[in-house]
Amino acid sequence: MTLPTADASLRADVVASLDAWGLLPHIGPSADAAGPPADDEAAADRVALPDVCVVQLCDHVQHDQGVKRHAMTITYGADGFHLRELARGIRRDLNTQLSSTFWQCYQTGERAAFFATTKVANGAADILTTSILQQVVAHTERMGYHLASSYVTLSPDAVHTSVRMLIHNLIFRRAQLAMLEPGDLPMHGDDSAEGDEAYEETYTNFEPRHVGPQAAPDLTPTPDGSTRAPPIW
Repeated sequence: MTLPTADASLRADVVASLDAWGLLPHIGPSADAAGPPADDEAAADRVALPDVCVVQLCDHVQHDQGVKRHAMTITYGADGFHLRELARGIRRDLNTQLSSTFWQCYQTGERAAFFATTKVANGAADILTTSILQQVVAHTERMGYHLASSYVTLSPDAVHTSVRMLIHNLIFRRAQLAMLEPGDLPMHGDDSAEGDEAYEETYTNFEPRHVGPQAAPDLTPTPDGSTRAPPIW
């Protein structure tokens, strides 16, 4: 059986279904029928995703009275993240919010995509940029990553005071392998058909933080008698 290679999320869904049906150990050829190893050209087509991926969104914003103009570059730190699918998802989402005559989004390279708008109202511009940021996070999470940390830097333009540059830095860590190759089956053994154990955890789980109200330490609500001032009346 040949698993799809163009769509990583579809490949992961197929692997999960085969695992649930108990067919995962049988998708790869046996050692006797494996034959000679694949040539170097087939191996070169495979892209190994890193354990840590940094995504940078460089947003040039031009302010005016009640309107904004954006020019944003989305850059991934590694190949293999299917930015064409990301651009398509962004266009589908933005089409439901604002006509495409006011913006455009397309892939510019293996690791980069570009988004630009004409002058639009401040509220609409904020909605568009927030939607793009959410689409980037959701697309990367579908590749088997989770958002570990993020921060934003602001670089004002000293010459053109109405222009600002916002740089969003998103740091993702690989939560689980996005796809399970047949060559990985001997390493998992019989445990490969036990649901979530078919995936390798590549980071140590963090201790969950307490959510909700916490008990305050014991504090004396009134001062001690020795330090209390006498009544003045």
